[in-house]
Amino acid sequence: MSREYCEVCTRALKGCICKFTTTTANTTPVTILRHPSEVKSLKGTVQLLALSLEDIQLYDGEVFEKEDILKPNLENILVFPSDESVNLKEFVATEQLDNKKHFIFIDGTWKKAYKILQLNPYLKDITHINLQLDSDSPYAQVRKQKDGGFSTLEAVVNTLKAFEGDEEYKSLEKSFEQFVEYLKKLST
Repeated sequence: MSREYCEVCTRALKGCICKFTTTTANTTPVTILRHPSEVKSLKGTVQLLALSLEDIQLYDGEVFEKEDILKPNLENILVFPSDESVNLKEFVATEQLDNKKHFIFIDGTWKKAYKILQLNPYLKDITHINLQLDSDSPYAQVRKQKDGGFSTLEAVVNTLKAFEGDEEYKSLEKSFEQFVEYLKKLST
């Protein structure tokens, strides 16, 4: 007997995440470079983002064409804790916020994310910012991660909130909390 899949989120019906999506109008474009090993991850948050944010592009793979990823006429920014990265709060404090931005995120384990960075050298030439969240991630309850780590969804939402304000993202944060609770129930 073959499994039935949701036509929207593409997950097995038992693991359908559509009930956690919430349309969110981000004004800053987001691109996510997802490592292939994350595509079928039941605990991955990128599909929830892709179904919720209005201005998002998702690419799966390890090597990406520069022309597909970088946006002309926008300030392309990679959210990644490289040696050259600037903390998000410092960046916001010193940045001209009227410049239109485009945020790029890498989704994968630290090792796989670093590999994507190495395989796409043009990503090294753009501005890098890093995040430090003020509280522990609830996501750590369902997926192993380093201390101070967080999900791609949390990284995207916190970055967008820093530039666009909190109000638009409250419903997405609440949906994420419900998604984490759902994952906790699945793993018991």
